[in-house]
Amino acid sequence: DVVLLVGGTDGGDADTLTHNATRLARARWRVPVVLAGNVDVRDELSALLVGAGVPVTVADNVLPRIGVLAPDSARAAIRRVFLRHVIGGKGLSRGGRFARLVRTATPDAVLTGVEVLAEVVGGDLMVVDVGGATTDVYSVLTPDERAGGPGREVAGQLWR
Repeated sequence: DVVLLVGGTDGGDADTLTHNATRLARARWRVPVVLAGNVDVRDELSALLVGAGVPVTVADNVLPRIGVLAPDSARAAIRRVFLRHVIGGKGLSRGGRFARLVRTATPDAVLTGVEVLAEVVGGDLMVVDVGGATTDVYSVLTPDERAGGPGREVAGQLWR
């Protein structure tokens, strides 16, 4: 398990991110947290979580300004946490040799494959990766300038 904790643009709202970080710190939940929110409170909240014994990896804000998405730093941090805590920390390997062989987390590898396939197909693409523990949905969409404006995504459980 990994928690991605985000909220607020840089210089914007800090209350929600602070509230959620405080709740995680008080919960004494020792799941790794990737903190990728408002830069104005990032160091303070990182110290709060570390002080409560929560493993924290800091990344750049995923939404530094309204309309600007910057997920790459958070994605890289999640990859590092995955390799360190999931592959290395859950006993999936007996030593560091196996973890060194793993080049990327499976979701990152699938996303890269989907991006390459979308280039080959030359259009929009959706891929559903049905796994043992999760089902992941990936999409590559070409923005339609005529249909600009707010969009909506809905996620739901596919079975009972």
